[in-house]
Amino acid sequence: MIKDKQQSEKTFKILYILIIVCFFIFAFAICLFINYSDGDDAFFISYTEQYGFIDFIKILTYEMNTRVTTTITLFFIFSSNILVWRVLNAFFLTSLIVLAERFISIIILYKSYKERLISFISICICFICIGTMTIGYSSFWITGSINYLWPLVIGLLSLCPLIIKTFKSEYRLNKYIYIASSFFGVWACLAQEQISALLVGFGIILLFSIWQRDKTIPFFSALQVTLMFTAFIILLITSLSGNRSELSMLQYLPSFNDLSFSSHVFIILQWLCYGISGQLNLLYLFICVLMGLLLFKNNSIFDKTFGIILFLFAATSLPIFNDFGPYISDYRKIVIDVPTFDALSLFQRASLIWMLFKITAIPFIMLRLTRVARFSSTGFVIYFGGLVTVLIMGLSPTMYASGERVFFVFAVMLLFILASLITRIKSIQLKICSITVIGVSAIIQFIYTFNDMLLLLRG
Repeated sequence: MIKDKQQSEKTFKILYILIIVCFFIFAFAICLFINYSDGDDAFFISYTEQYGFIDFIKILTYEMNTRVTTTITLFFIFSSNILVWRVLNAFFLTSLIVLAERFISIIILYKSYKERLISFISICICFICIGTMTIGYSSFWITGSINYLWPLVIGLLSLCPLIIKTFKSEYRLNKYIYIASSFFGVWACLAQEQISALLVGFGIILLFSIWQRDKTIPFFSALQVTLMFTAFIILLITSLSGNRSELSMLQYLPSFNDLSFSSHVFIILQWLCYGISGQLNLLYLFICVLMGLLLFKNNSIFDKTFGIILFLFAATSLPIFNDFGPYISDYRKIVIDVPTFDALSLFQRASLIWMLFKITAIPFIMLRLTRVARFSSTGFVIYFGGLVTVLIMGLSPTMYASGERVFFVFAVMLLFILASLITRIKSIQLKICSITVIGVSAIIQFIYTFNDMLLLLRG
């Protein structure tokens, strides 16, 4: 019996490493197609050629109000051969997948190594469900990857001790792990506003969960979250200081300050719906289908009703239902006339309201799964955490100009949820069938839009 268990563990480790190697090769192969773009990449290359490290940091951080840790990374990457970025980027992409699997395995107790391997494969497949433009601008555009992918991975890594302390309280971690995680957390919180807000929010929630259970908060955990919160405040102050906000408005959305409150709310919600329907549609589709299947199998009329609603959500994911009115499609142009609710037709208004209902209802229906399918309530927190990272972009005049990359953090949170839902399917056959359908759909989407992504990343 013990010998069989040891053999199973050995086989698991071999297959686990094999999956990691295969994903790294896949990520590195895509990075080989990527070269420096004519936009920001070319700009940073010219600056690294003109200035040394100190002057580069000084000019970009103090005069242009860029993020300090991101600026440091930009200097070293654009001072190096592009191969360095390709290797590091493939490493960060692979690390994201491994972290996702580790987090899910900590939150969900797997019954066997087979379940865990299936879950790991599903995470790899779910990753390519993310819209190609979102992946492209956040993970395969050189400047974009340094601003989004890398800080997110470093930030999620920094949360590991807090997550372990929350879900596996019996584990004892030494102070050096907390020192390293605090450093990573501060680095990530100084790198990008969306990621910083997410990390601080999750850190506070994890601390509250520990306090609720133990009636005390570990010193090093509290210190880490305090340092991360401080870094977040510093990032906000530096981002809003100087003339950066005024320049952004003049360059991208001159009427930003003149818009009424209702106009601000409308353009944020319309922009959110278009972004989700365009870039996160596949993730939403399969989340709705799997949640519907898990609820519909129960005898309760209440659960079956929720299941039908979720199937309707999935059915209305088709592009024909995703017309929300005039949209700013070319983010490189100055936006003079913003869309208004009055300009929408009756169908467009109905589509917008239905989409907002779907976005809002899914996490609350998710709570029902905690009772009937042993789905962790953590999914509810992850969903809203990701959603907030998108909504806060509405506070910036660069909302349209930022393009699809700002949906990346939310997309990764949805990836966690979709992969977790797959683990809740009891039937191995149905689980494999679900992964196959999701995988085929994701691959078709990726191949269909891959060339468009490469063309846009060169501009």
